Amino acid sequence: MICPDKIKTAVGNVMSVSVDEIMSRKRNKPVALARQICMYYTYKIGNNLVDTGEMFNRHHTSIVHAVRCVTSWREIDWEVKKIIEQVEDSIPELNRVHNIDYQI
Repeated sequence: MICPDKIKTAVGNVMSVSVDEIMSRKRNKPVALARQICMYYTYKIGNNLVDTGEMFNRHHTSIVHAVRCVTSWREIDWEVKKIIEQVEDSIPELNRVHNIDYQI
């Protein structure tokens, strides 16, 4: 199983955002997007909403929002699509998580 810390590190490296910033309460666009992508992957690798929320010090509804946003953005937003491709290049196991459909 993929460790959520590995996801945070990979996303942080791709987006030039530190893991500390991802875990912070900062809401500027690059940090918030990096956090949402991390939450998306952390949930998609098999963690439930509550556990994922606890990992990021967020309420589970924030995870629902992140998963919905990233799911739609990865299809229509070229910037997000490029970020996701780079993250998946650094962690190839993430390539197959998009097909996992959990109830949210």
